[in-house]
Amino acid sequence: MITLPVTLSTMKDSDSVFFIELYVIKLISGSLYFNNSDIKIPWFIPGTSTPVDYIPEPIERGELKQSVDNRVDNCNIKISNITDDFTSALFQSFDFRGSDVDIIQIAYPGSLGKPEEYKHTFAGYIDAPSLDMSTGTFEALLKARIPNLETYRTVKGSCNAWFGDADECGIVQDTKTAMVVGGTTQLTIYSAAINEPINHWASGVCTIGFESKKIISSAVGSVTVEFPFYSVPVVGTEFNIVTGCDKTKTDCKRHGNLTNFTGFSAVVFEYQVKS
Repeated sequence: MITLPVTLSTMKDSDSVFFIELYVIKLISGSLYFNNSDIKIPWFIPGTSTPVDYIPEPIERGELKQSVDNRVDNCNIKISNITDDFTSALFQSFDFRGSDVDIIQIAYPGSLGKPEEYKHTFAGYIDAPSLDMSTGTFEALLKARIPNLETYRTVKGSCNAWFGDADECGIVQDTKTAMVVGGTTQLTIYSAAINEPINHWASGVCTIGFESKKIISSAVGSVTVEFPFYSVPVVGTEFNIVTGCDKTKTDCKRHGNLTNFTGFSAVVFEYQVKS
């Protein structure tokens, strides 16, 4: 492992230029911003002019493994003395797997106030997360979003397209933010703002805080999730819902999107025509 923290608090007044790594972990309920120094770094969300504070964390990152064609595959990451956000998320059964992670590099202090001055070091997602409560250490494997292996269409009954993908699926996912009302349980969330037809939100996702659950059914005024939330949501709590698809031909028809269905309703076989 490569230990990356830079002691800027004692070196920031020198004339030297230091390179700082900034980490953006994109959770469903919001993003976490860390840096590998010992002071808070005010910078920007990558690719925007929106300023945020990157919180100092003792971060260790493994070497970025690259193939012969110079594509980054994966790396390991360890965050010690994790923040309350991490601890809260893990105890609320939030699954970090699949969460996007961006690692960027900036020059300190030269890049401060300059959103265009940065190097994108890594773009991927979290896999195999773990938490050691005795040491307060979060570890995970970061995998690149674009792997080295070429991917092809798979012959299977379910749809190959990623639901909501503009190129293959074509569906624009419906989203809604609403408030919890009385009668809500750990499995069924009630809200007056849910006024869509029955099962409009089925196969979608309901997110409250750091917890995200699959929606198995919906009706006017409520959604029901597959597994219970950690506790009964408090009345007035804000939650988010987004439509989904179970990738079957039936569900594709429900969305009125059969023309873009990429599954196979029959077994593919070869045949010869003899004249």
